[in-house]
Amino acid sequence: MEKTDTRQRLLILAKDWFIEHGYKFVKTDDLAKELGISKRTIYSMFPSKDEMLIEALRLPIIDFENKLEELALRMIDDDKFTFFENLISLWDQIIEHSTIFTFKFDAEIKKYLPQFYSACQNQTNKRFSNFKRVFEIGVERGYLKSEINIDVFMNIMHFTMSNMLRNENLANLPLNIKDVLRQIFIVVFTGAMTPAGAVKFYETIPTDAST
Repeated sequence: MEKTDTRQRLLILAKDWFIEHGYKFVKTDDLAKELGISKRTIYSMFPSKDEMLIEALRLPIIDFENKLEELALRMIDDDKFTFFENLISLWDQIIEHSTIFTFKFDAEIKKYLPQFYSACQNQTNKRFSNFKRVFEIGVERGYLKSEINIDVFMNIMHFTMSNMLRNENLANLPLNIKDVLRQIFIVVFTGAMTPAGAVKFYETIPTDAST
């Protein structure tokens, strides 16, 4: 049990330092000192710094992807919830994820952990598939415009988010990351909505999200 607890504390600390400071800041010696363990103990659990970081980052990313897939499936199969209630829940998960796993974080993974980055891209493709089905449901229910190409729409969403979350862009805005992502959600999705969908959307969306 003690070894499991130590491993878990190590993974959490390594993840937090990677996200906050970047790859080069995460040093095995510093982790050992912070946790009050030996460097040998760390290497008994992970043969390299890279393998330790991949494990530390893999778990929260998988958890995020699983939550998105669960919400997408609920939108497909469960009529107890409205389309927009689920859509807002889906976007809230993306907001929460994006405030932690920023553009800087993504660039660090791509540079220092390229194989892991490729695996993350596969997860992104899976995420696109789920969103595509969500969009199709919106079209089927008359909330989203059928003439909009779904692949184009999804790429607009992706590239808008990616570019807006760059540090130099955020620095010029009087908004935090969450506010920026809420605005992207409102602007892009309301542009895709039919008049009936827009009415239903504004009946559902929290009042503070439109400000």
